[in-house]
Amino acid sequence: AGYSTPADVLASAFGNEVCIFLFLVLVFSAYCEMSGLSKKMAYWFLSRRFTFRRPWLFAFIVLWGSFFIGFAITGVAAAMIIFGLLATVFTEMGFKPGDKYPAYITFGVVFAGVTSYSDRAWDGIPLIANGALQSVSGGTAGGFSFFSFTICAFIVYTACMALYVIAVRFLFRPDVSPVLNTSPEYIENLRKDLSLSKEEKLAGIMLIIFIVMMFLPSIFPNNAFLSKCTMNIVMLAILGILCMIKVDEKHIFDYQRAARNGLNWGILWMCLAVMPMTAALSLDEAGIIPLISGYVGGLFDNFSSTVFLVAFATICIIFTQIARNGVVVAMAVPIAYPICLQFGIDTVAMAALAAYAAGTAIATPAASGAAALGFAQEKWVGGPNAFKCGFLAFLIGLICIVVIGIPVCSLIMGL
Repeated sequence: AGYSTPADVLASAFGNEVCIFLFLVLVFSAYCEMSGLSKKMAYWFLSRRFTFRRPWLFAFIVLWGSFFIGFAITGVAAAMIIFGLLATVFTEMGFKPGDKYPAYITFGVVFAGVTSYSDRAWDGIPLIANGALQSVSGGTAGGFSFFSFTICAFIVYTACMALYVIAVRFLFRPDVSPVLNTSPEYIENLRKDLSLSKEEKLAGIMLIIFIVMMFLPSIFPNNAFLSKCTMNIVMLAILGILCMIKVDEKHIFDYQRAARNGLNWGILWMCLAVMPMTAALSLDEAGIIPLISGYVGGLFDNFSSTVFLVAFATICIIFTQIARNGVVVAMAVPIAYPICLQFGIDTVAMAALAAYAAGTAIATPAASGAAALGFAQEKWVGGPNAFKCGFLAFLIGLICIVVIGIPVCSLIMGL
């Protein structure tokens, strides 16, 4: 097609700042998990005394805790940790595999894990959406304010988890008597060792520094020092410091081991493919963007921008249930970009909305890696329950993003 040479295409992919950052942050996330920090965080959430003999408050705290740990580490890692802990907790409560309450809550953990992955503005799906927007706009569209993006996602997904718990309680009405009859000992057993080791404390400090440094440039956009602290500089500095630190005369960070455990090559190759692909789509010589804009834009000539956004979010949510969410976002953002220009819609907020929609990839095993993990939980969930809960979570995600997500983005991100 005359777009570029193979060498230049590969260079534009592997040299892209977004792809390099994704590589680094996956390694850092693996370190946080390997240090034991994420497991201690899970124990802390599951051992709150105010949830004692309160099944639905306990359910919400389990989901919200899974979301928080997924936000701090990764959604899949959080789900896998919570699965093992929940199996022990449910057994001690007196539940058996096949009971409805543990099945619905266990799958809810998957829902929380999927949504948490789309709340991390510096990782995964949001990073793909942001990169696709940068490529299709030639870098003129700016980028996410990490702080605003995360606040909007937090509001939308917290509403999703709350509505999921409410729906399970009043629609499915599972038996919760084992929770009501639980002895106090099970919480005390979870609380026995919540103290952090030296390595876990260090991992926690580095995680806090990382999250703060991701937010500060968005909060203080005109600060000269922070403007130079790009994502990659912050991540390289943190990993470099970790490489030099010793605890009890031993290096606490094994980069090679963290890379082996943490690098998700499916996500990496998706990101690497998106950058040159979306840049090629935006070329005037290709004629693809004007063609799509003229055809699709004409369908919405007599409608408002709100109608377009509702249709856009709905289509993204539906397609992400049958195709990998990264693929849907990578294709949706370049297609919607010229239409947003036509309607005067903020393109950055549009890309954020696409990322939020991808956070509901839960209804089928093909929707996302975390969803496949949930459907594989035969012992405590089972296939019929998984499809039932997946469809429920999909509908809740659609409702919350359309009813809450669009107004919240309009208020905070200028949609």
